Amino acid sequence: MRRRGGVFILALVVVAVLTALLVSVAGVQQNHFRQTLNRMDQRRAAQYAEAGVQRAIAELALIENPGQALQTDGWYTLGNLTDDRFLVGDGSFRLEIKDAAALVNLNTADEEQLRNLGLTTEQVDSLLDWREAEETPRAEGGKDEYYSGLVNAYNARKARLESFDELLLVKGFTPATLYSPLEEGQGTPIISDTSLSLYQLAGVDSFSPNLNPDGQNRTNINTAQVQALIQAGLSPQVAAAIITRRGQGFSGMGAVLQTPGLDTSQAGILLDRFSVGGAPRQEGKLNVNTASLDALMSLPGITSDIADGIVGRQSAGITAMSELLQIPGLDVQTLQQSIDRLTVSSDTFLIRVIGEVGQTRVAKEAIVRVSNGTPRILKRLDPPFTDMRTLWNWTEDATNEIELGTASE
Repeated sequence: MRRRGGVFILALVVVAVLTALLVSVAGVQQNHFRQTLNRMDQRRAAQYAEAGVQRAIAELALIENPGQALQTDGWYTLGNLTDDRFLVGDGSFRLEIKDAAALVNLNTADEEQLRNLGLTTEQVDSLLDWREAEETPRAEGGKDEYYSGLVNAYNARKARLESFDELLLVKGFTPATLYSPLEEGQGTPIISDTSLSLYQLAGVDSFSPNLNPDGQNRTNINTAQVQALIQAGLSPQVAAAIITRRGQGFSGMGAVLQTPGLDTSQAGILLDRFSVGGAPRQEGKLNVNTASLDALMSLPGITSDIADGIVGRQSAGITAMSELLQIPGLDVQTLQQSIDRLTVSSDTFLIRVIGEVGQTRVAKEAIVRVSNGTPRILKRLDPPFTDMRTLWNWTEDATNEIELGTASE
């Protein structure tokens, strides 16, 4: 009898072990199955995000006046300022097209503008050292000697930033510097909303065509002959003064606006018809039609009242540089400080998309240039976080739904 009891207990033990093994195997299989489903949802959400990118590109191809970037254009309102969700089968996407020239360009911003964004002396010096080819570092900056001494050594780029998050390689910059509110930084930002982050104000890819109101290339003020200046509408006295003053060449249009005898009308002619240099495109200018109040306030001479005046005209559109002189407070003398950082056009755009399947979201970004009416993707970017809605200033959810059809259509 005792022997039978022992056998029975052993049998119970074996059954318990087998049951535990089966439960364990089932758990592993369930986790594996769940992970497989998650991967499938990630892939599908990424496909929906890509569909959003292509939808945005199709809209950019419809720009009527290539080179202009106005809030009255369809690309600006596509997606109802991110409040629309486009439904495709059992998935969806939300999107936004942003003018790259609405952001402060960290590849061209000078020391004063960088300080106005709240960067510290170390960060300003280090960023300028990172961008420039010179080998001697600034007082608080760094060149190859600094970076080669790090545990994971590398060299300074000594050229333009290729992406915003490349800043994390630059001395003095941390994720908090890039993505936390400016009010939490060590510098003193000269903007109205210090709850914004550097990421929300700045970028590294902004270009604008150097065109006059007729759509033709502006004339190089450093090579224009006196007769060309007069034919453009300048008085003989002002034309002669420009020729006399330019010497080895003007460094910027701000210097041109210092010519004696300029009235508002002739200053407007200079801004619309001429530029320094003959490059067909210019990098790093802020588009007054799309830049935010805070981006504009980062510029020298642009007070909150002037920035308000510019923003107030954006819904109608500013199509000529001379129209800036109609903004209250923005006279010829004031404009001398900031004119070389302003434009009324852009040909480079930032597409932002979030694809969704169930609870899974995938964010994508692309930099697109529109040339001769044809959009072309220049870069694809990996957003730094899984959920980008807050950093992109999107609402948590869309309020409108637009049915585009099934995924197979």
